[in-house]
Amino acid sequence: ELMSLGIKSGVIRCLPHPIPAAQKDADKSKLIESQLRHSVDDVLLAVIGFVANTKGIHHAIDTLSFLPGNFKLAVIGGLHPSHGYTSDYLQQLLDRVIDRGLQSRFYLTGYIQDDSDLFSAISECDICLFPYDLGFYRAVTSASVSMATASHKPAIVFPTPAFEELSLRNKSVQVCKLANGYEMAREVVKMNVTEKCNAAITYSVENSCDAIALKLAKLYEELAF
Repeated sequence: ELMSLGIKSGVIRCLPHPIPAAQKDADKSKLIESQLRHSVDDVLLAVIGFVANTKGIHHAIDTLSFLPGNFKLAVIGGLHPSHGYTSDYLQQLLDRVIDRGLQSRFYLTGYIQDDSDLFSAISECDICLFPYDLGFYRAVTSASVSMATASHKPAIVFPTPAFEELSLRNKSVQVCKLANGYEMAREVVKMNVTEKCNAAITYSVENSCDAIALKLAKLYEELAF
């Protein structure tokens, strides 16, 4: 867009969105594990954020239905406080869980206000899922993905242009070839979690708020001279 306005490509500089302070040492809660009767062989999947149809949580439930019984899903979040205590979409999600017989493998934490509690809950999970609406998230990514990276957790995302661009830099982000629960389940099974967690650590260090601030200051110095 800048080039279409006549700005020469040689003067354009792009900086990634900074990652919050690394949360690897955040106290790991037992909120989700206790509710899902977690055992050593379980794999905990998570969707992070407010419950809304643009987040594609129904696709995450479909993903769970294609996976073995030791895979479990937590929605770390709830309805936005301004939306009250129920919604048609939330009821649809619960009906979907019941229809597929996934009650013992699904848990909705409800709204978590404090960031430290949110990061503690994320620390319980193994893989974060972002089956976001392809239209709504066409040009934007998500703060929740940054929170997953900051927590050193891998992310599996639907193929939006913004997520595809992010995955080129952040190797902890794995893009599905197709936007459906079955394809996301395939990516879950194939994922080398340790490798992706290490990639999240690397990216969160290289693109921390402090690191990006230094790059931005250097850029201002270059522009000044």
